[in-house]
Amino acid sequence: MKLIALSRSAKLNNYRDNSQYRADIDGLRGIAVLSVILFHINPELLTGGFLGVDIFFVLSGFLITNLLVKSVEKHGRLDLVGFYVRRIRRIIPALMFLVFCVYIFGYFFLAPPDFSSLSLSSIWALLSAANIYYFLYLDEGYFAADSAEQPLLHLWSLGVEEQFYLIWPFYVFILCRTLIRPSTRMWVTMGVVVSSLVLAQMLITPYHSFAYYMLPTRSWELAAGGVLVFSGLQNAKPPKWLGELLALVGLVSILFSLVYVTESHDVPGFAAVPVVLGTTLLIYAGLHQQTFINRIVSTKALVLVGLVSYSAYLWHWPIIAFLKYSSLEITTTIGISVILATFFFAILSYQMVERPLRYFKASNRNILVGYFLAPLLTVSALCFAALLLIQTQSGWLYDWSKYQVITNTQPAFEYEYNCQQTNFDVNQFYLSRCVYPQGQEPTVLLAGDSIAAQYLGAFRVLAKHYGFSLRNLTQSSCPLLTEANDLHWVDRKYRDDCIAYLKFLSQQLSSFDTIIVGGSWATYEKKGEPYYRKLMAQTIDKLAKEVENIVIMGKNPNFSGYQAACEQRQVKLGFMECDASRYNKPVSRMGANEFLRELSEKYDNVHYYDIAEHLCVDGTCSPFKDGQPLYYDSLHLSMEGSKYLGKHMLTTGSGLLNIMDSIFQ
Repeated sequence: MKLIALSRSAKLNNYRDNSQYRADIDGLRGIAVLSVILFHINPELLTGGFLGVDIFFVLSGFLITNLLVKSVEKHGRLDLVGFYVRRIRRIIPALMFLVFCVYIFGYFFLAPPDFSSLSLSSIWALLSAANIYYFLYLDEGYFAADSAEQPLLHLWSLGVEEQFYLIWPFYVFILCRTLIRPSTRMWVTMGVVVSSLVLAQMLITPYHSFAYYMLPTRSWELAAGGVLVFSGLQNAKPPKWLGELLALVGLVSILFSLVYVTESHDVPGFAAVPVVLGTTLLIYAGLHQQTFINRIVSTKALVLVGLVSYSAYLWHWPIIAFLKYSSLEITTTIGISVILATFFFAILSYQMVERPLRYFKASNRNILVGYFLAPLLTVSALCFAALLLIQTQSGWLYDWSKYQVITNTQPAFEYEYNCQQTNFDVNQFYLSRCVYPQGQEPTVLLAGDSIAAQYLGAFRVLAKHYGFSLRNLTQSSCPLLTEANDLHWVDRKYRDDCIAYLKFLSQQLSSFDTIIVGGSWATYEKKGEPYYRKLMAQTIDKLAKEVENIVIMGKNPNFSGYQAACEQRQVKLGFMECDASRYNKPVSRMGANEFLRELSEKYDNVHYYDIAEHLCVDGTCSPFKDGQPLYYDSLHLSMEGSKYLGKHMLTTGSGLLNIMDSIFQ
């Protein structure tokens, strides 16, 4: 009932900046936050739900620009103090409350390395730089820890907005004081929009992390709302039929984007244009009249969700992140529980923190100190203290003897001698560290993607035993193919570097006596259908004629839900099951592997091997061998696990040894 009362009083309280309250804007906020929450619970529920953030950006850009323009036109100056005090009132209390709660909960929930990461990300988040932190430090590589386990990852969008607030007031002031005509202001701002959009599209593939997280490539979405303010259309009422049409087009554009767009599309590039344009059209359509669509968006349920949307956005992600950290599958029941918990904490935060402190009467100085500086220094001090205690392994925070339970399961990228690239660099081919043993001319090449790279540990063991010299050069998400002209089915993020890698490598392959190739064959077969098998057959045929011996390594079994750090996390989370048998799975034949095995049988010098021989016994596959964890994540062997397999082969025998014997003895 309190929220219903709040919705009735929103016209008086929600906007105290001489702006007329619009229920449809709160309704749009409701659509945005529900879309994001559904997507994060399960992307299959709403593939484009992450675009809810883009809706928020447009709304913020419109409201902030409107506020600034009215202030400058009324007073003839830029009231920076008043503007930032309002932003602090609006954003900081709920943010500080969220970060503090997550931080305290994180101490009781997270293992020391993960709590250390939370401490560092908390400081950056409170400094309005979460997006910069995740751009710099969030590993998006093949062996990256799951970003879904980062409790404060969602605050990147808040960092973008807050950085926008640092720049935009000055832009608006200069525009209003130097350019009198609204149309000129509009076209200049449209130039900002187009420039930022083009930059985003240009960088989305080669520099995806920068394009996704940083203000220069996101500012076009915020500035799009400003274009509407500068256009002067607020003073030009469209015919009723046109308003209805624009509102309909706007809603259809938003819904189309939420349903059709996926993470593989160019966001924040051209693929985000429909949702941004649709949001702008809906805002404009509701400026002078209540269209049918705007009335739908203004329904009480959506407005109520919109009122608590900021707090709901803040709270939903940490709940999901902690669930995923504990390896709990988000079923339908748990998903519903996440939604209920999100809005419970959102309403609590809205009623007890966000709204009271937003309208609490206090001087600007007290707002700055009490709302921002004091909480910032307090939480930051806690974070720095925790970082220091963890770095020195002080007994003040943890009983460190309990955390010496994890075996070395580091990924390939932790090892300097693994020459797996994401951004292709031709010079790596000539580095001595990529050869084992060093100082010898390599006669064997290990090539392919990260699945090939995972076998490096085993083949170093075999190289020492058989006395051959091995060079490794692998490329993320890149199948070894001799025809690299049409790889539209390869992940866009890696495609250009993959093509460069293949073109270079095709000129080097014949200089080796033996080529060992590995790959995520099942993935390529699924994405590259119907091209992949034909291209792979052509590749093997060409290699068989140019190289003395080819060894094709089959794709190793996957173990969904496997967590290498399970025992370490179990110290805090006693309910986690870490018994090795938990990850056991029945033997299943991969069609992609069978295709390669059959292909190899057509050539005398092409050999196929599948390490399932060592991972699967009596119809059951396991990521453990003799109690030793072999995997880093659900897809890849760790480097130490790979070495262990190599030694195990030499001790117990292996089909791979038979292949090696035929080549090197």
